[in-house]
Amino acid sequence: MLNTNYAKLAGGYPEYLRLPVELESPLIINGVTHPTGAHLSTNDDAAIKELGYKPVTRSPMPSKEGFYYTEIWEDSGEAIVQSWTEHEAQATTQDYIDALAELGVNVNDAQ
Repeated sequence: MLNTNYAKLAGGYPEYLRLPVELESPLIINGVTHPTGAHLSTNDDAAIKELGYKPVTRSPMPSKEGFYYTEIWEDSGEAIVQSWTEHEAQATTQDYIDALAELGVNVNDAQ
């Protein structure tokens, strides 16, 4: 099962918690010791954080005409945080055709 609420940052992108997790060292949850090599499925926040996973904080992608956005993931120390970088969109052939049409130029007549 993939838990997209927790992740580690790997190569600039979230590596989500995949359950069950095979323990690389003993882990104590609520007084119960789970040995190395055990397969663990848990929703215990403290245990998940002890495994090195952090909560994922997402933000909505902005929207602005003439621009597009790429996501950036950062480790804030407390969480894996999503943010966005704004890029100016490049004009397409259709954009030029539309601009000419607004000026009254029929592209088919220009050939």
